[in-house]
Amino acid sequence: MASSLSSEQVVDRITELLITSYDTIYSGTDIETLQQYVSNGQVTQGDSSGKRVLYQYDNKAYEGELSLIDDILTITELTDVGQILFNPDTIHVEIIVDNTNWASYDLGNTGEYTKFLDNINQFVPLTSGSIVIDPDKAKDVFDTTIYELLPDQGTKQDKINDFFSEYQILKGSVGPDTYPQQELQDVDDDGALDVVDSNSELYDPTHDISDSNPEGYIPRQNPDNNTDVNYTQSLEWLRNDLNLYFPDQDLLPEVPELPEAESVSEGYLKIRNMNQAIIVRKEGDEDIGLMKRKEVIEGSPFFNANNAGSGWTDTYEFVGGELIPSYLHDGFTVTMWVRFLDKVNSGTLFNFGNPTRKENPFGFRLETYIVNKDDEVGVDYFTNQSVTDTYSEVFGNTNPNGLVYDGGLTSVGTDFFEDSDYERFVRLVVREQDEDGNPGLLRGSHVGAPWHERHRGVPEFNWQDGLVEGEATNIINSTVSYDYSSATGLFTNTRLPIDFGEWYFITATYNPTITEDVANEPGLSYNMTPDFWRGNINGDGSYTSYSGIGARCKVEIISKSDLLRARGFKTS
Repeated sequence: MASSLSSEQVVDRITELLITSYDTIYSGTDIETLQQYVSNGQVTQGDSSGKRVLYQYDNKAYEGELSLIDDILTITELTDVGQILFNPDTIHVEIIVDNTNWASYDLGNTGEYTKFLDNINQFVPLTSGSIVIDPDKAKDVFDTTIYELLPDQGTKQDKINDFFSEYQILKGSVGPDTYPQQELQDVDDDGALDVVDSNSELYDPTHDISDSNPEGYIPRQNPDNNTDVNYTQSLEWLRNDLNLYFPDQDLLPEVPELPEAESVSEGYLKIRNMNQAIIVRKEGDEDIGLMKRKEVIEGSPFFNANNAGSGWTDTYEFVGGELIPSYLHDGFTVTMWVRFLDKVNSGTLFNFGNPTRKENPFGFRLETYIVNKDDEVGVDYFTNQSVTDTYSEVFGNTNPNGLVYDGGLTSVGTDFFEDSDYERFVRLVVREQDEDGNPGLLRGSHVGAPWHERHRGVPEFNWQDGLVEGEATNIINSTVSYDYSSATGLFTNTRLPIDFGEWYFITATYNPTITEDVANEPGLSYNMTPDFWRGNINGDGSYTSYSGIGARCKVEIISKSDLLRARGFKTS
């Protein structure tokens, strides 16, 4: 089997062995006489007047003398150049494979491979020694001034200009493509407008540079992974870094001194406690004020009411000529300032007659009530609700019992009982009358909520069911009535903060011209939309200041602090 070595490897090995034995083999011989030069266009040996010839490969230098190499490569199992040795005493190249596999090649004067010995062309002799230079003369000849070649550095202003030019390119665009058009709506019914993205994505993620988007721009937010190459290279990082240079801008602006509010009215009537009353009456004439009778004529809210709609209104059959109290015919508004000194008392704020008594109910009542979080609700209106569940278990945001609310929600999404063990509400209740002067429907200021449908009857403690226009049942005495609905609806009335130091202005309104109908459209579709029942949503869903549909009873509040602030006065 032929050797696995290449001819170049064998030549390199033999040449290395020859030069390391130079003193023995070539003693007294000038090495330049053994090397090749180009002279008169010919490659000759020993003519040092020409240019020395060096080859890229050693075996090229030995071309014509490669019979030795060819013979060596025929040796069986020659696999390592270390098996090639040189004996300078006998001037033989020896190949030792094992005890039975070896060969010897004579490079001496009488040998077959003599010419190989004379070719050490690939080695260049080095001349040792030094030249003494006179420094004074060197200064006259050489220019010793050294100039460092540096590119144009530019001024600091140039760097600032370049930075902002690059930033304008790398920050990306700000517009509908990056921040899609937004709408403002009170989505969560907290009284504040919320951002609603009309294109379902608030920010276009393709704006940011990434491995999958190499042509993107500076990322808007810091990456979550702190090993990301852009972890501290984002618009958010720039904003936070710039804030460090503007501590004065983060200070609250100086607020100008606001004027004190001055009372306009000459005086007021103060009632110190709830459930107290003043009777104003003219002797000998009952048809004054609220009880003044007005005739139902064409154009009146109640005229031909049975044909004007359905639901609540079709129980009346006014055809004209009937006399009804002015507060029902024209409607009314009750306003008052109130401040609650405790969080446990409920009662009447203002009433005319008694709209809820069993015998001949009439009139209206503006009242407040308190709900203790630890009291049992007593009804099982919602899915999975038990009659023993407490108000905090039903209306708190934790929902420990896994209730499913109207609309399939699993949370009311409101901070009931988070700041207090009690919640206070205020409502207006009005008793209408039919065409014969008998007690009519009982109307309330409750609304629908995203987690609770609005029903026909007024929500009341200890009443169960009363869905849409159905009968409700009293859980205490099992009586039934169309006047009431589930006690869970109590939380859809107007909520008052628990703040002993704040005054609240309450406006309670009854408007008989409003069409109120929970069983038919559009009320049926909006029975869980608060603003619809407040009269601020039209039948097509658009917002308005007055829709003419919703609840006839309405209660609104504003704190004295908010009112003064809105009017530009100092708050106490």
